[in-house]
Amino acid sequence: MFIVRPTLLVDVKKMEHSFQMGYKKGNKVFYVSTTNNKGVQEMVTPELLSSWDIHRQANNAKFEEYLRVDPNLKKTIQYDFSMWDGNHRFQTWLPFIDQVHKHEENWHVDVDSIIFNNNRGVVKLLIAMMN
Repeated sequence: MFIVRPTLLVDVKKMEHSFQMGYKKGNKVFYVSTTNNKGVQEMVTPELLSSWDIHRQANNAKFEEYLRVDPNLKKTIQYDFSMWDGNHRFQTWLPFIDQVHKHEENWHVDVDSIIFNNNRGVVKLLIAMMN
């Protein structure tokens, strides 16, 4: 998310180059929340879901099933999670996958995530932690 750290093209290009060979151990953890940096929550609507490719739709269904079995996470089903990446991985990986590996299922993988329960009122703290 740009609010965590401004995007520098040189950083994105370096990450894109190193990502061309795929994921590296320890590089697949993202920080996510059901609210964005303004505290707004958005839902995954049928229209949004239909705009995603088949792999992303399948991963979303798997993710929602994971949420459904956990009593603490069940309430987050159908929320559109905001990415609080902090180091441009999401900004680098997603466009690269969409451009080069869009139809290759092995590039559309589950990514471990740390879910912020509620980031309202603590945005500055989250930004400091991620930097």
